Amino acid sequence: MTDDIRPILEQVTEQILERIRRVGFDYEGVRRFDPIVWDINNGWCEEWAYAASEIIPGSFPSWVDEDHCVLVYEGRFYDADCLDGVDDVNELPMLDNPGHPRPEP
Repeated sequence: MTDDIRPILEQVTEQILERIRRVGFDYEGVRRFDPIVWDINNGWCEEWAYAASEIIPGSFPSWVDEDHCVLVYEGRFYDADCLDGVDDVNELPMLDNPGHPRPEP
């Protein structure tokens, strides 16, 4: 059943990116309007996880540390950069390589 949620997570990701495009975000002291998935995981992860949890029955948002909120569903962990989910939260790319700089589009 976890494969069935990928299209929903893709939709939520695009909705959050669109919201960020409208309101903008600050990165290194500059107001920007060109978000990428990295930006969701670095400032909009809570909104992403809550939006997904409202659509996917049985899922819930969870803070895995003080900086990152993920979606938990059927024992797997998801974020905007890992729509297929992982069994071990530490395998999420965000947590596997913390602090990596924003890749430029």
